[in-house]
Amino acid sequence: MKIRHDADTLVLTEPSWVSAALVSLGGIVMITLAALDLASDVEHARLVLFLLGVGVLLVGLLGSNHLEVVFDRPADRVTLTTQPVIPVEWGFMRKRILVRNLSKFRNAYVELAYRSNAAGENGAKHYKLALASGDLPEEVLQAKRRPLQVATDESVRWIISTHASLSAQHALMLASEINGWMGVTPPPQHIP
Repeated sequence: MKIRHDADTLVLTEPSWVSAALVSLGGIVMITLAALDLASDVEHARLVLFLLGVGVLLVGLLGSNHLEVVFDRPADRVTLTTQPVIPVEWGFMRKRILVRNLSKFRNAYVELAYRSNAAGENGAKHYKLALASGDLPEEVLQAKRRPLQVATDESVRWIISTHASLSAQHALMLASEINGWMGVTPPPQHIP
């Protein structure tokens, strides 16, 4: 995620065109292999590879979202916007806007998440950025447990990096920047 700010606004953006381009490239490679007969001499295997390539290409182009979070001090609001990389408005692919009052939140913090729910506690770790409007359990502040296992709700926490998979260092830097801009001192966090 990238961050930019001035005295009145702070903007976080996550351009997802890189992931969309990589997934789309994978789809194009599959289609090319099927078309050039390099994958298999069996006709139905080439057809399956071609259809899989088209599916991967469509997921890459249509399934990727761009995330933007705008903190606006004069308007007293935080706006989270997700929109498809390709600007089309149909079905599941539409622009979504969530707005909350900025004055409601005490501070920004980092939560632990996993890349795969099936992997459980041993899965690859990544972190998400969130805003807190109330006291958080120590397990969340220590980033040792997934937030779904902790009894909090949206009235206390709001995850703003919904599509971003952040490293611990990057997430802590973003939280520090947001807290500095808000002029607050958050509770200390210890990320393992």
